[in-house]
Amino acid sequence: MERHSESLQEKLHHGDLPTHISDSIVFNTSMVHRDHNNSEMAVNISGVNLGGQTTPFDMYDEPPPQFDDISMTKSIVFGTMFVISFFGNTATLIQMYRMRHRKSTINTLIVNLAIADLLITFFCLSGEGIWAATVQWYGGVAMCKIVKYVQVFSLYLSTYITVAIGLDRCVAILDPMRRKSAPTRVRTMIILAWFFSALFSIPQAVIFNVRRGPFKQEFYQCVTMGSYAKMWQRQVYSISSLLLMFMIPLVIIGTAYGLIFSTISRKSKEFTGKLEIILLLTY
Repeated sequence: MERHSESLQEKLHHGDLPTHISDSIVFNTSMVHRDHNNSEMAVNISGVNLGGQTTPFDMYDEPPPQFDDISMTKSIVFGTMFVISFFGNTATLIQMYRMRHRKSTINTLIVNLAIADLLITFFCLSGEGIWAATVQWYGGVAMCKIVKYVQVFSLYLSTYITVAIGLDRCVAILDPMRRKSAPTRVRTMIILAWFFSALFSIPQAVIFNVRRGPFKQEFYQCVTMGSYAKMWQRQVYSISSLLLMFMIPLVIIGTAYGLIFSTISRKSKEFTGKLEIILLLTY
């Protein structure tokens, strides 16, 4: 089956097929399924259309992936993480509500971080747990795009709020006299965090779609197959996501806490030196 598919592709590539046949060949990039590790598997050709008749030659005879021990383990793990994350972040929000009379910028940031983590809890942890249990996707195209969008949005938001916490603490240590402007600064950082998270997540709603797998039985998955015209487009998006979600925030957080550490160390040495002078003058 695979040799036949490769042979046909080679003939198409080199132009060895008659024009009326090569023009009628239908390439279906929706032949996608997820294996037990949720990795994507693609079959490039689903059939040949000759004179209006479609002849499938790459459909798998074996049944599609089924619920098994691996799926059960993943569902249990995601379910356990969901429970821990839900109660932990809910408790945080309750505590912040009880402390609402205390006007603190760090409390505002913690509330937004807890909200972002709850979005991860519901859309990433519970979503992946349910998906592992059902094996295939039953939510339809709209839900596929919404879930994938919110999953990445929540990850971006959690990351950027963490960056905002680091920057807020850095400014508070380096320049304590700017405390009056702290509420405005924190509010601005939170708005920017939500805005850029929403903006950078838009491609998820574009590239993800519901595709049928290469099986005789109906089997659908929410995947990106067929959304990239060229391989370099996938690579550019992956690298951009890595930079925007991990590398750049990591550099900013590392720099902020590095400045905090160096400032505290310098102040500590200065205080120790002054204390020694006072002790010498006193005794």
